[in-house]
Amino acid sequence: MNKTGFEYLDHDEWVSKYIPHMINENEIKRYDTHDDWETIRNTSPNLIWTWVTGDMSDLLVPGIGIVNRQEYYICEVPWTDLDEIVLLSTEEECKCYKPEGYPPVIGDINEDGDPNCLDCEGYGLITKYYEKEA
Repeated sequence: MNKTGFEYLDHDEWVSKYIPHMINENEIKRYDTHDDWETIRNTSPNLIWTWVTGDMSDLLVPGIGIVNRQEYYICEVPWTDLDEIVLLSTEEECKCYKPEGYPPVIGDINEDGDPNCLDCEGYGLITKYYEKEA
């Protein structure tokens, strides 16, 4: 448990612990939020995980999420703790980030990063993906 009150699992830990349905040995089956709704609705909620996109992160959360949902996963092992989530990625400020932004390069587009920055390409934020370290 960390200061947020949630226990973060990495993706590999989640796969090992909850055993999501697989298409093949390397690809997890994804369930669409609309086309597969009947399947999700008729599955026990404690076997469902939802990929949600927040302001600055992507997460897998236990249960049937509705807001900011991207897709669902069905697992063989039920979850028992709503405080256990999988942190997939976060958006972090680049070293060139300036909240007031930079002068527009094209038209009136004004990003918060330096348009010449090779790390963020002018966006001002860098996506950090969370994977198990070797």
